[in-house]
Amino acid sequence: MLLRIIKLDDSKKLTEQITEDEVKNWNDSKIVLDCPTGMGKTTLINQFVAKVSEGRVLFLSSRTALTEQQLKNLKNLGVTNMEVKTYQWLENLIKQRKTDTINKFYDFIVADECHYFTNDATFNDSTAISYKWIEEQPTVIYMSATGETIFKYMRDNNKVDLYYYADHNYSEVATITFCHSDEHMIQCIEDVYNSDEKMIVFMDKLVRNGELGTKIHTSLMQWFLEHKDDAHFICSKHNKIYDKINEFETAIVDGHFKKQFLFTTQALEVGIDIHDKDCKHIMVEMFDVDSVIQALGRIRDKKNVHYYIRVYDKRTLHGKAMTLKNDKVNRVREFRQLKTVDERWNFCRNGKGNFDSNDGLFYVDIFDEKKDIKINELMEYKYNDIYRQYMSAIESGEDGQYSKHPHVNRWMRDFIHVGNFKGQFIDMGLIDEENGTNEIKDYLEKLVDIPLNKEQRQMLIEKLNVRGKNGEIRKTVKPINEWLMKNKFNYVIESKRVGKERNTVWIIKELD
Repeated sequence: MLLRIIKLDDSKKLTEQITEDEVKNWNDSKIVLDCPTGMGKTTLINQFVAKVSEGRVLFLSSRTALTEQQLKNLKNLGVTNMEVKTYQWLENLIKQRKTDTINKFYDFIVADECHYFTNDATFNDSTAISYKWIEEQPTVIYMSATGETIFKYMRDNNKVDLYYYADHNYSEVATITFCHSDEHMIQCIEDVYNSDEKMIVFMDKLVRNGELGTKIHTSLMQWFLEHKDDAHFICSKHNKIYDKINEFETAIVDGHFKKQFLFTTQALEVGIDIHDKDCKHIMVEMFDVDSVIQALGRIRDKKNVHYYIRVYDKRTLHGKAMTLKNDKVNRVREFRQLKTVDERWNFCRNGKGNFDSNDGLFYVDIFDEKKDIKINELMEYKYNDIYRQYMSAIESGEDGQYSKHPHVNRWMRDFIHVGNFKGQFIDMGLIDEENGTNEIKDYLEKLVDIPLNKEQRQMLIEKLNVRGKNGEIRKTVKPINEWLMKNKFNYVIESKRVGKERNTVWIIKELD
């Protein structure tokens, strides 16, 4: 079957756009529902799929809390032909080789929140086997509001027959602020701290090196530790500091959190929505598209919400890209050269069956008699895709349509064209540049027509901080004047020799 791609209207429910008769034709097909939260993906399953199925439906979810909610939904609707289980339940059955009855018992497999296969792979090496089993079933419905990576993988590898999608709608978001540094993020947090509104902060890393309390904290983590009375903290139970400061069970009740701030890792991304009307601010430190979209999607009501996104300069992006290439991309390439099972085990070994250090790239093939190790192709695709994102952001560069900053340009493009954003962009890097420009103008004005000796020239050089292509500071008149002209400073530097000793001085002149 050729891939059919159908764009949906994000302002309408799925049951208004996909008919019951259409669902009847989904048998023996791989279906994707790539739609934002609130469009009624689960409602479609409960009302149409359950109804048209001649047998039973297996609804798989990523978290126990989500299965419990779905069971309540089915009970209220009187649906009796749908089983609700977790992916972990399926993985245990696969390991026990007890899946034969499942194959015969269910007509539809629903893979809810299917970005589970990429999100959880970094600490659960069984995600690969459950995904492999599911994709071999005749009729599967994959659902996610934030499954960009897995859906791209499925499209690129011909693993989907019918693809329904709707764009994310950011039209009601008030502002999107781009933070270029830790200082920018802390400044934004402090602004919220001095208000009555709440904020969620998604952190990429908790510490620079090592465990909490042993090495240098990140700036965000340090702020949290200094304001614990006003902030909750949530992380995955697989995190090393889980038992120390985690509040997963108590921080969020019915979509609300008691304290002003909620600091979290990606643990909040899957299946937990915030319905707190006082929560008007969401900050995201992560880079990859999936993580950002998942984080931004946690607040259901986006009206007058303020987003804050960490962006990175070219040098940082290039560093991240090279690290990813060496740690992930090249590592897989090296693994493919290994000839024996023993070589592959020695390559990955971090304790038997434990491949945490490999970030989900490898898993043990339980169906292989020798328990051989295989590449998790979905995770390989994810890391390659993130690498492409880095390079794309770098290459968008100063010629970008919206911004001269590569990372800002990438996000502005997506928010405008895909998300229909109509609010205000705030680029804190530009604010810094403008403040710096004004400061430089004031500085130059005070020095007009004053002969600058060697020490004064050095102070001027350091103040202007003109850099060459390789990052070296420029110390001569010509490149500095070129920089002044390029940046539209109405000043020029003249170099002269004065006095009997013919000492060199610089004189700043204001242009007419």
